[in-house]
Amino acid sequence: MSWYIYSETAIDHNWECLPSVAQTAQKLGGHTAALLTDVPQGFPPSTEDVDRFLEAWKSARSAASMSGWEGDFMQGPVVFWLPAPNFATFLYGFVFKQRNNGQTYVVSPLELIWLGKPLSAPPPPLRKPVLGNLLDDED
Repeated sequence: MSWYIYSETAIDHNWECLPSVAQTAQKLGGHTAALLTDVPQGFPPSTEDVDRFLEAWKSARSAASMSGWEGDFMQGPVVFWLPAPNFATFLYGFVFKQRNNGQTYVVSPLELIWLGKPLSAPPPPLRKPVLGNLLDDED
């Protein structure tokens, strides 16, 4: 998975308002079980698989580590949700604070421009060269 990694000074308040990674995995695991047992529960269960979520969490930790996170937690890890660009679903990201200096890391699948420039970002999509552009460069 591709991530935008942001590092901010310590966020000290309202962590309790966000679900933990463990709580989210537990909820997604319940949704997966409901899908497998065909138990109706009001809204259709999430199509997000708990294994895919845990793999994304592993990927997010790795990306944060490559961007300076020291690997420990003072607060979090917690999950936040954003509407997908196509509005068909929600995408999740992660926030956690390390012990050393309380630096807070935000790992997001989408760019969060109000947080400033990310420490790292996914590479831009590859553009296929257009034949006309290749011919223009030959003189």
